[in-house]
Amino acid sequence: MAAGTSDCGTSVWYDLIVILDDATSEIYYAQLVEEESTLTVMAGLKEVIERKGVFCALYSDRVGAVPVRWWRLGIVSLERLA
Repeated sequence: MAAGTSDCGTSVWYDLIVILDDATSEIYYAQLVEEESTLTVMAGLKEVIERKGVFCALYSDRVGAVPVRWWRLGIVSLERLA
């Protein structure tokens, strides 16, 4: 499962939630949401479990989203993220 933030070419920012099979790269779920939250992630997991069944392991990578959120909140500058 991965999530990232993008403005999609507009002034409105969205989070992309993607649930995929790490071994095959098959995408099971992808959704743009206004803000990633427990509810938006659980909705994706629910949909995948209903279609594919219960998975053996779950890995969540939020590291990529954290620096972008820090920049959006003004905590760090773009120069420090590079």
